[in-house]
Amino acid sequence: NSLKVINQAGAYFLSRLPGSVNVYLYKEDTIPIDLARHLDLHFAHETMIELQVYITAEKMPVRLIAYRMPLDVIEKRKRTANRNAQKRGRNMTEASKNRLNFSFFITNVSETIWKPEVVGTIYTLRWQVELIFKEWKSSLKIHYMKGSDRNRIKCLLYGKLITIMVINMLFSVLDWYAETVLAQQVSFHKLINWLLRDSRLSQIMLEGLSSIKVNLLIDEIERGKRGCLLKQKRKRRTTQGHIQAATPCWDLYEPFENKRVNIA
Repeated sequence: NSLKVINQAGAYFLSRLPGSVNVYLYKEDTIPIDLARHLDLHFAHETMIELQVYITAEKMPVRLIAYRMPLDVIEKRKRTANRNAQKRGRNMTEASKNRLNFSFFITNVSETIWKPEVVGTIYTLRWQVELIFKEWKSSLKIHYMKGSDRNRIKCLLYGKLITIMVINMLFSVLDWYAETVLAQQVSFHKLINWLLRDSRLSQIMLEGLSSIKVNLLIDEIERGKRGCLLKQKRKRRTTQGHIQAATPCWDLYEPFENKRVNIA
């Protein structure tokens, strides 16, 4: 129902396909397909498959992208699934086991916008969204509202959202500077902590962003390893780096032997 509402509003969605959702190859079909078995029968040598299918009893059309997982990922999934099944006193069905060989995604974003090989990579952004909300809660206490008056709560909420917007604008400028000049990235967490120390954020909100504070921030960025605002250097690419480079989903795992693409 949620995806239907999003689609009707002319918005986009990207989601994993739960195993409990019925999938139909054609709109007139009355019996859902065993998706994993269908892919093994018709696309046995493909690591990525894209299909136009229909989901649920309402036969909602979606774009389905399936990635065949590396063997080590499949084995890890099976161990976890078996352990969970045993805790519940159940036995896994053959269909459930076969689904562990794949990662399934559904979206209404067209191929002209997202190529099938990067859909799974883009889905990893969900964790970055979680981190943003976690930062808002832990550092800026967006979930904490003292009082019960409706208007007071609204004022507190809007005030916190305005503060977040100001911090995000400042972060965007500093991150652009760090990436352009130093080829590095600013840490959102470190920036918030720096602003909260010595009432810097309050001063900026009341007095504006003076040249003195701008120079302080730039100095913090350029101080190298001495407690600066930059993220720690990592050997592997960040999520943002993967998105910008349009890294294929399979490159996030162990390299596949066969990287042929099939559009059906």
